[in-house]
Amino acid sequence: MLLWCILLGFALVVFWRDATQSQGMLLLLNYSLPLGVIQRLVPLAALAIGGIGFAAIVQATGPAVHAADLPGLVTYHWRGAIWSTIGIGIAGAMAVVWVLHAFPNSGDEYDYLFEAKTFLAGRLWNPIPSLFDLFAYHHILFKDGKWIAGYPPGWPLLLAATMGARAPPWLACPLAGALLLFAMFKLGQLRDGALGGVLAVALVALSPFFLFSAGSYFDLVPAAAAGSLFCWAALKFLRQPRLANAAASGLALGALGLIRNQDVLLFALPFAAEFLWKAGLRHYRLTPIIVLAGLPFLVALLLYYNTALGSPVPQTNLESQTVRFGLFPIDEFGRYLTPLDELRFVMGRIIMLGEWTSPLLVLGYLVAFGLLAVRHRLSFLDFIFPAYVLAFMLVPFDGGNQYGPRYYFEAFPFLVLTVVSGLVPLLHEIKRPRQVAFYTSLVLAHGAISIAGTAIFAVAMRTIVDQRMDIYDQVRAKRLRNAVVVVHSGTSPLRLMDPRDLTRNGIAVGEQVIYVLDIPDRLMSLHRLFPARRFYIYERAPRSPKGRLRPLS
Repeated sequence: MLLWCILLGFALVVFWRDATQSQGMLLLLNYSLPLGVIQRLVPLAALAIGGIGFAAIVQATGPAVHAADLPGLVTYHWRGAIWSTIGIGIAGAMAVVWVLHAFPNSGDEYDYLFEAKTFLAGRLWNPIPSLFDLFAYHHILFKDGKWIAGYPPGWPLLLAATMGARAPPWLACPLAGALLLFAMFKLGQLRDGALGGVLAVALVALSPFFLFSAGSYFDLVPAAAAGSLFCWAALKFLRQPRLANAAASGLALGALGLIRNQDVLLFALPFAAEFLWKAGLRHYRLTPIIVLAGLPFLVALLLYYNTALGSPVPQTNLESQTVRFGLFPIDEFGRYLTPLDELRFVMGRIIMLGEWTSPLLVLGYLVAFGLLAVRHRLSFLDFIFPAYVLAFMLVPFDGGNQYGPRYYFEAFPFLVLTVVSGLVPLLHEIKRPRQVAFYTSLVLAHGAISIAGTAIFAVAMRTIVDQRMDIYDQVRAKRLRNAVVVVHSGTSPLRLMDPRDLTRNGIAVGEQVIYVLDIPDRLMSLHRLFPARRFYIYERAPRSPKGRLRPLS
């Protein structure tokens, strides 16, 4: 415990020092600056060396005997271990909700809530408000008389169901996190026994990548839960081709498509490859059941898009029609990118993955994948993470506001499953207790690094969210009523939230306080539309964490 606490303290210092740097991990990675990338690699190298050093010291000293006993104890008490680990993960996600003030910290999160409130009102879209250009918001469209968010309806429907049950919307994602962790246990147990199930849940649940994603309004956790349920059912179907397993596979895959439609191929293709390699006659006879079970979700998705947006084909970027995907893509700003630029995206996301989990986990994945390949134990589960890396290499976006590399989150649990499958046989080598002690200590070191990262990220993100909420906090402090706030400046010098991300008015322009963009030649028209309202303007100096809210004549 003393050695582990020393490692925890070391990790806290490394994270804190890096977080205070100009290109540190608190900021979104600038892919175009090689110096920034190198600066982000140095603390990860220090954390990896510290973790491996901790394991080597334990292996060579007296604690090795106790460390070698831990896998056996966990296996013997696996029921208590699994439920306590899931409980810790969900409690951590709830704590993150408090850290983030239950605030939708990105435009996407607010868009999901906007869509959920629209569904809860019994509509697929809202009527366009007068002077709509003053109320423009990221990824919420004014199209054909409709005021609508263009995202798939699955996650907003779950948020609407949560609010319809008179529960706060922030509860939906932690509940989805509980489902994800349960599915992870079942997958780990099915593949590597009770120890594998406990390790899989622990490695996911303790990482800040999971905790912050589960404490947000992003659709990543419910998508990962649906994908994990599909893989659980599909793995059982490959081993036991039964009607129930086929139907469960199709239902889970259909639900995944309703939440994040692009994820369906990234899960289905690795499964299809193993299916073609191993399937027998009974597998082929039951394959139509998978398709039929998922078909209602596909029909619902196509009908929604056709009714709401005028086309049954989902559009990847509704606001910028010039975007092009591929090896030579065009980003939302019209810039032409090369494969080298896309490799920079991959490098940046892998660096972020090491920061929001631990570098030991990323390195362990590479080693475990190689071990499984040599031992001919690879399954379709092990190819889901590489599929995401390759697919999103062709996407010319960095992901914007995120808690870790969010484009990889749905694949992150399967990276963990690969690590677990490579690790469990090594932990069962009871005739080599010092080897078992070394690998057990690496798992403990990952836990220390993850806890340190969670603590530092919590302090940093609380600061960022406080800065971003400045305009709303000032409105509440002044107790404004029947007012219009003109958003002249964005909030937060640490992570800028621009004015178009602050016009959060709900699904109708009728709240006590209305937030509008600063378009001078339109404000007089707005004043004539709302003559009884008092007008205010919010302005902030570029480097100041606080802005000024003053009356506007």
